[in-house]
Amino acid sequence: MEKLFSEQYINFNLIHENHKSRIYRAISKKNNQSVIIKSMNLQYPSEKDIRLFSNGYHIINQLNKPNLIKVYDLKLGHKQAAFVMEDIGGVSLDKFLTSPYLTVDETVSKIFKILLIMSGYQQSTISLTNG
Repeated sequence: MEKLFSEQYINFNLIHENHKSRIYRAISKKNNQSVIIKSMNLQYPSEKDIRLFSNGYHIINQLNKPNLIKVYDLKLGHKQAAFVMEDIGGVSLDKFLTSPYLTVDETVSKIFKILLIMSGYQQSTISLTNG
């Protein structure tokens, strides 16, 4: 993954990982801003895996809504795919919702806000190619 972005970003720090993807925080060489890079975590991804992963980038890019993180770049390499997003200093949802500092009321309130934001995207039109 770092090979895809080594000319543009430095200080790659893995902040989250699951069986399908890895999330890194890195610094842009161009403007010294922190960014988030999401990459595939599959040893031998198929073309379909890469296309589905790339569609995630294209969906976010087309929505362009105020409460949605901005995406900056998509890189496709040999059996690799990754995209760059703005860094809002957040944490993964599972860590956030299991934080010992949140009360039940705060957790329910946060979930409700997330659902309200997501319901606004239901009306959005997204077009993807199968290419």
